[in-house]
Amino acid sequence: MDRKNNIYNRDKVSKALSALLTAVCDDPCDAAHWCRLQCFFAFVLFKPTRGGRRTNQANYVIKRLAEFSSTEVEIIVASFNTDHNTKPRKHNPNSWISAVTTRIEQGSLSAAVRLACSPAGLAESLPETLAKLKAIHPSAPLNRRAFPAQEPSNGRVSPAQVLTALKSFNNGSSGGLDGLRPQHIKDLLSGPTPTDELLNNLTGL
Repeated sequence: MDRKNNIYNRDKVSKALSALLTAVCDDPCDAAHWCRLQCFFAFVLFKPTRGGRRTNQANYVIKRLAEFSSTEVEIIVASFNTDHNTKPRKHNPNSWISAVTTRIEQGSLSAAVRLACSPAGLAESLPETLAKLKAIHPSAPLNRRAFPAQEPSNGRVSPAQVLTALKSFNNGSSGGLDGLRPQHIKDLLSGPTPTDELLNNLTGL
C-alpha cells in the first residue's frame, strides 16, 4: 500500500510541476507563474517540525499540494515572509546530530559519516569561524584579468542531455533558496509512470 501511495503522490506532484512549467513557458512575462513555480517545492515539501503527533508524509504532501493549488500566490509569498522573520535559534552544541540525521535522510551517507567522525562537530557562528573560512577560501586577487566577454547565444539541449545532467548530481546535493533540490527532480523522474511530459517541460524551460 505504501508503494502505491508513493507512486500516486509522485505522479500528482509531477503533473502539478509540469503544469507550472507549461504555464511559465506559455507566458514567460507573467510574474505570477514564476512566483508559483519558485514557491512550489518550498511550500509543498515543507518539512514538518519533529516531535508531537506522527504524520503520514505521503498524506501530508498531498494535503500541501491541494492547499498550494487553491491558495492565491500573494498569500503563499506572504507566508514565506512570515517564516523568514522568525527569530534565529541559539547555537546548540548537539546540532551535529540533527545534521547527520538530515544527511542520512537525503541519501548522502558519505557526508553523514564525515560529520559523525568530525571531532569538533559543527562550527559555531563566530567571527573566528568566518576568519578561518576566509583563510581557506581567499578572495580573488585585484589584478586578475577579466574574462573576455562572450556573445550571448541561445543554447539548445535535448531531453536526454537534461536527464543526464540531473543524474550527475550526487545524493544530498544542496538546493537553492526555493527549496528545490536535484534529488527532488531525480525522484520525480525515476518512478515507474511515464515522465516524458515533465522532462520535456524542464527542457523547454
